[in-house]
Amino acid sequence: MSKPSELKLYTVWNFPKLSEDQLRYPGQLPEALIENVLYYWTEPFQVVWDPFAGSGVTGRVARRMMRRYQLSDLAPIDDSIRQHDLLNGLPDWLVKPDLIFLDPPYWKQKTEQYVDHPSNLAAMDLDQFYRAIRRIFESFCKLKGTKVAIIVQDTQWRNDRQTEPHAFRIWQIADSLGWRFIERVICPYSNVQYTPQMQEAAKEARIPLVTHRDLIVFEVV
Repeated sequence: MSKPSELKLYTVWNFPKLSEDQLRYPGQLPEALIENVLYYWTEPFQVVWDPFAGSGVTGRVARRMMRRYQLSDLAPIDDSIRQHDLLNGLPDWLVKPDLIFLDPPYWKQKTEQYVDHPSNLAAMDLDQFYRAIRRIFESFCKLKGTKVAIIVQDTQWRNDRQTEPHAFRIWQIADSLGWRFIERVICPYSNVQYTPQMQEAAKEARIPLVTHRDLIVFEVV
């Protein structure tokens, strides 16, 4: 397969709910989303690296779409995924990728479902989280010409009930490093549910509830 099973022609990508198998792991993405990422920003036989590989879904999609792939994670779950802490820089085994696909743990979301480790992005305070993202991006600056696609959700409410605009902050980091912006895609959730209490609190605070993730694509220059 060289094209997505469900090709998206616009910059809003809606997908069906995840399968029960995928829901066993935190932070899963629909395979069709990754198919579209690879279709738009890679060619057959190019190299994709997923350093937050999770359950290895990027590798499964890349194999179907005839892309070479490298998978790593802070806490690998099987032998197809190498152990690597991205905050330590690029791994010495890395073949220069044409695309780096990043689906990092989101700040203060599902913290307890990820490994208990100082490099767990979800468990950091906000300043540490952005410093970690910058540190990761700075390590990518050695990979001139590589595309970087990152998907992230804004945090609904900080302690002051304001939404934390992660996508905007991450764009600022990439821009400060001189990276070239390529595209932004909105990826709505298919199964987000807020409790009645949260809905009433949002009405009272006059803050819209977040129901999507942002996919942002850059080129390292």
